[in-house]
Amino acid sequence: MQAAVAHLYQKSDGKWVEHSLIQHCEDVAELAALLLGNCTPEIAYLAGMWHDLGKYQPRFQKYIQNASGFDRENAHVETESAPARAPHSTAGAIHASKQIADSPIGQILAYLIAGHHAGLPDGKRAELTPRASLEVRLAESLDEYQAAIKHAPLELLEQSVPPLSGLPCSLVADYHVWIRMLFSALVDADFLDTEAFMSPERQHQRKGTKQCLKSLNTALDTQLAQFSDSSGTAVNTAREAILRQCQQAADWQSGLFSLSAPTGGGKTLSSLSWALRHAIKYNKRRIIIAIPYTSIIEQTASVYRNILGDDQVLEHHSNLVPDNTKQSARARLAAENWDAPVIVTTNVQLFESLFAARTSRCRKLHNIRHSVIVLDEAQQLPGQLLAPITSVIDILQRHHGVSWLFCTATQPALDHNQGKRGMPAFSSLNGIREILTDPDPLTLAKQLKRVTVELPAADAPRETADSLAEQLCKEPRALSIVSTRRDAAELFHACRHHPHVIHLSASMCAAHREHTLFQARKLLKDSNDPLLIVATNLIEAGVDISLPVVYRALAGLDSIAQAAGRCNREGELHGLGRVVVFNPPRDAPPGLLRHAQQITRDMLPDISEDPLAPATLQKFFERLHHRTDHDTKGIMELLSTNERLDNIQFRSAAAAFQMIDQSSQSIITPWCHPDSDESPVYKWLANLEKDSSQKWIYRHLQRYTVTVPETLAERLQREGYVTPEGGLWLLNNNYYDPHRGLKLPDETLSAELSVI
Repeated sequence: MQAAVAHLYQKSDGKWVEHSLIQHCEDVAELAALLLGNCTPEIAYLAGMWHDLGKYQPRFQKYIQNASGFDRENAHVETESAPARAPHSTAGAIHASKQIADSPIGQILAYLIAGHHAGLPDGKRAELTPRASLEVRLAESLDEYQAAIKHAPLELLEQSVPPLSGLPCSLVADYHVWIRMLFSALVDADFLDTEAFMSPERQHQRKGTKQCLKSLNTALDTQLAQFSDSSGTAVNTAREAILRQCQQAADWQSGLFSLSAPTGGGKTLSSLSWALRHAIKYNKRRIIIAIPYTSIIEQTASVYRNILGDDQVLEHHSNLVPDNTKQSARARLAAENWDAPVIVTTNVQLFESLFAARTSRCRKLHNIRHSVIVLDEAQQLPGQLLAPITSVIDILQRHHGVSWLFCTATQPALDHNQGKRGMPAFSSLNGIREILTDPDPLTLAKQLKRVTVELPAADAPRETADSLAEQLCKEPRALSIVSTRRDAAELFHACRHHPHVIHLSASMCAAHREHTLFQARKLLKDSNDPLLIVATNLIEAGVDISLPVVYRALAGLDSIAQAAGRCNREGELHGLGRVVVFNPPRDAPPGLLRHAQQITRDMLPDISEDPLAPATLQKFFERLHHRTDHDTKGIMELLSTNERLDNIQFRSAAAAFQMIDQSSQSIITPWCHPDSDESPVYKWLANLEKDSSQKWIYRHLQRYTVTVPETLAERLQREGYVTPEGGLWLLNNNYYDPHRGLKLPDETLSAELSVI
């Protein structure tokens, strides 16, 4: 082996196939520039050329030569636990900072190259990563750099810095997003070029059969025409008016939009119609639908797949994505880069990726550029992170061609200028254009009014599970929504003598919930039998089911409005449905849910009109925003910088930006469909034991997972509730109840850790 190599693998006949290092650098540079499009591709090109400069070290080349028996895909990955491997990502960073010392571009390239395996580093030494900061690495890796440049070709080292086509940011506060976009293009190009060499068959499979957005819009229009209802009911007339205005607004100039339609207004398909037409009009590349909970992603994704086709819709959330800082290339390739026409994901996956440092999270970001993003149920955005969230929304629409649609039945005051102590938390989102103007929100709310809401008195006593059960069992058909899994389990037990009671919570895996909902809908449609559903608030966010009576534990008015959306949803009753709000046995868990609950409780004496009237909801959101510190973790300060750009704390900000405070872990459940003899998870996990690269299995297993806090997961491991299978944790069959899912001792899951 004479020329330096980037990777190699051994063929079945024992011969080694070498991947030329200089060729790899050139190919990654060209692909990174291509992936980034018009957003300073010159910088992406330089990052690609220098990213593997450290592999020219004799130490690294010796490691490659001596690696006959290694896991060939791990040749691309540098890990702290393998001292035989030669760290190589800092040499190129040092070279960039030296070659372009008189410009911030050198610093930007140093961030990108130093982080292309381990993730974007902090610029300065930080408490979280004292020795992993870029400042320390550049100072302590000179030996790596000197060893590399002695053997690297001059044409690589002396790359000229082309004139830039213009920086995409006018404010240094916006640079952290631009750097992440560059980083994303570099990382994805590196992975794709490595994959093309190591596993060309996977690259062929990756191409798939993507259709253009015009074809998808035609398919949607065809379906919408079939849905058109000539019955002329008030609900259908309002839905058609909403769809018509969405389609007309698609021609409006790219930017920020809101769709403030009451629950039951048909927002799922109307917003998709707007998004596809808007994307076609302004040459956007894809549609991204972000949803608050993983628990309802499968429903929305299923609706879109049925219309657009299975291959056109990517369902992606965090469950079961391998989450290990010492990832192999194989595990990293199991993560998606969002190269699909339509993506259905979660708010958590979207926004934590936009503030991420890890390569696996950042890889997809360049594919967010020039897209249309629909935030379904936008009121679910966490108030304590609204400042960084609205900031990144604004940056993406100003600099990266993203149009946003805030879609909700209870639109929060995202363009309101007063936050806690007068802080202008939402000033960056001024200019949101409301799509629905005819009729006005008040008239539309009246047209779609299908329920009456009965609020408790301010001094109403707390209901117990038994007292609630007594009331619910008197209703022929009813839904009761509570705030935690524990409350749902207790109420379900209290209602155990009801002839047909159903439980729904995140203690059940998605496949189990889907089957349960299917059975409930079938019973509602095909019989007059009694039915009682006991659920957590996961049922509120878009689940398509309708009952004549809904009982809702006292919560934020936004949650009560969502609960009302499950009552008389299609206007099928001769009169109005009933939404009964009760004082629950215990308060909502600490945090946003309890905060919103207390605001509603404080407002009870003053609510004389419809609790769901637009003016009442507006007052609720004003109070909610006014009492909230919109950047409790100091994310904005961590990402602020100077003109040298040498103090952006990428890794610290990523660690601080957690939309779910409690770290969680997914557990595979052995749920078995009633028509089957055995759960399919056993077969899938056995296949993973043989070959962990089969990422299709991870997708199937997502639907059989339950997410629990990390501390609880550790306890379950210690006490034998779960066993390791296929590199994942499988719940023992004895601890999964066929009615309510995960079955644990009452004291195991506290109320604070059992939300939804």
